[in-house]
Amino acid sequence: MAKVYAGSYMPQELRGSKIQPERIIGYEVEVFSYDNSFWHSRRKNHVVPGGLLKMVARMDIGSLVADFFVSANLAKGFSYAHGKAKFPGNKSKARPYLLPKEMREFEQFTNLDLLYGQKELIYQFMFKKESISVDHPLEFRVNRYISESYGSEEETITYDTSDRIVPWFRRLGKNNVPDPCGVTLVVHPEATDINQN
Repeated sequence: MAKVYAGSYMPQELRGSKIQPERIIGYEVEVFSYDNSFWHSRRKNHVVPGGLLKMVARMDIGSLVADFFVSANLAKGFSYAHGKAKFPGNKSKARPYLLPKEMREFEQFTNLDLLYGQKELIYQFMFKKESISVDHPLEFRVNRYISESYGSEEETITYDTSDRIVPWFRRLGKNNVPDPCGVTLVVHPEATDINQN
């Protein structure tokens, strides 16, 4: 089963005399293709792509969700999944909903779900195997971070985990030939040095 990444956005709010900061649990996602690709053997039944990695896209899903929350003027109870949204108080089925362009670009590679809970917008995503083919294999790098901000004056960003996600294809026959229908996304956790980010 593919790994599910979860995050949230909580806007700044005033609680009595205390200010609760804006808080984002977000992910920086990098998407790579392979130049001059070739295939490596892995275990006895799999091959993985190799070659020079070339960045295709870089997205900050924490910022995208925060911007969407602020600009869309959402009501509590809003939910979005598989290209359809459901609005609070509406008993009908979810209907097609167009996210902002940058979020649609993110959805080229992922399945994205959104839910506006009690005080925050919660989201989760997982990478689509359908975005990867034998002719165009992709690799992903995901850095999780937590950002707290009291406005433009003070912001703290902490990186805490990093994953490298590589496509593993089942081998067809005895040669290093990948099966186009047999791809699995394998997650390799990486130690993240906060000073390098």
